Amino acid sequence: MEKTLYEKVREKLDTYSVGMNATPDGVEMDILKRLFEPDEAAIWLHLTDKLEPARVIAQRAEKTEEETNVLLQAMLRKGLLFGKKTGGGYFYAQAPFMHGLFEHRAMNMDADLAKLLDRYFSGAFMPKDRSLRTIPIGSDLNADKPILPFDDVKNIIMKKDRIAVFPCACAKHREALGEDCSMPTEVCMAFDFYADFYVNELGWGRWVGREEALAILIGAERAGLVHQVGGNTGNTECICNCCGDCCGILRFYKRFPKPALLAATNYFAVLDQELCTQCGVCIDRCPMDAISDGEGAMLVNRDRCIGCGLCTSTCPTVALALEQKADDKVFGPPKKFRFMRSSEEFEADVTGA
Repeated sequence: MEKTLYEKVREKLDTYSVGMNATPDGVEMDILKRLFEPDEAAIWLHLTDKLEPARVIAQRAEKTEEETNVLLQAMLRKGLLFGKKTGGGYFYAQAPFMHGLFEHRAMNMDADLAKLLDRYFSGAFMPKDRSLRTIPIGSDLNADKPILPFDDVKNIIMKKDRIAVFPCACAKHREALGEDCSMPTEVCMAFDFYADFYVNELGWGRWVGREEALAILIGAERAGLVHQVGGNTGNTECICNCCGDCCGILRFYKRFPKPALLAATNYFAVLDQELCTQCGVCIDRCPMDAISDGEGAMLVNRDRCIGCGLCTSTCPTVALALEQKADDKVFGPPKKFRFMRSSEEFEADVTGA
């Protein structure tokens, strides 16, 4: 049987990033039909993951350059693809399901699409790969090891010239479902190509300097948000500050008995029983329910701990600290990142480097 247009789109999306797997109830097809009109889905299939001008895409699709550019511009405004404006005009590329279609539609998501996405994420959706790395800031580390250089979020910020902050896509998704969140929501950051794309093309978010970016990070940590970064060895592309009740990744982890096996994290919490007063602050701070009140002592379930450090930064007696995993268990930035194509690659597309 010949595959439908939307089946072809789903299969292509499934090759990118965390993928878009098929499910028994086919909810992913309903999502794609809500996102793409048929003509949009058809032209999307003629794009690639590389930024290309409309004339190249038009030749592939056997359409005129003018009609192709009009369609691509409309799709760009809807967040169905990536785009970049240069002196020679616009360049376009396919956007994955995540990081891409889901995040781009979050700002104007209606309740019907939000419900479909919730069905998908809470059902048979299964990411192909880890998307972000969990890192701590403002947390005490045990022993003599300092924080790993690639986990030093403050150092990352100080090296960036183009920083955009925007509302959390996951929080906007939950909001569209009618759920309220008391956490700060303008807390997610993108850099370089992605910062340009969000602010200049989607009109979503705003530019911030390094000092304001650091202040946002500190405020997010105090509020109890988990810091997650995305990028490869060459470049960090984003920092997400994630609410345990809203974040799709954290909600996915929490469904399993051993979130520590799923999260890309380099630390785990350790407790000094002699210093602990069993005040319970850490229980409320932990997004994975890794800490419980046992008989006469607090207990840390290492299988559930994702090393975010939220329990350590507010412990009044400094009874909790983070300990670094063994060197052979450390997660560094990958050489090539699946979740987000690198800014360097996008820039090379349009410069020919």
